[in-house]
Amino acid sequence: MEDVLMIYNQLRSKYSKERIGKKELAVELSISVSTINYRISNKLDLPNYQKGNGKRGGVFFPLMEVAKYLVKTVKVMSEVC
Repeated sequence: MEDVLMIYNQLRSKYSKERIGKKELAVELSISVSTINYRISNKLDLPNYQKGNGKRGGVFFPLMEVAKYLVKTVKVMSEVC
């Protein structure tokens, strides 16, 4: 849990808000927004997210969920390597 809080605090300091959009998530995961859209539409692996209301409602990723995802992903990748 320490790792999650450390990453959360880094993200909070960087973005000065509690949730980020697809563009910011793409930067953090080093993938494209198109890849995020693909993963969302195909229900593939991403941090938990929230959808806005209406047709133009965006997708937002709470920083705590991003931090948990990053910790989980880094641990899985280190086990594979």
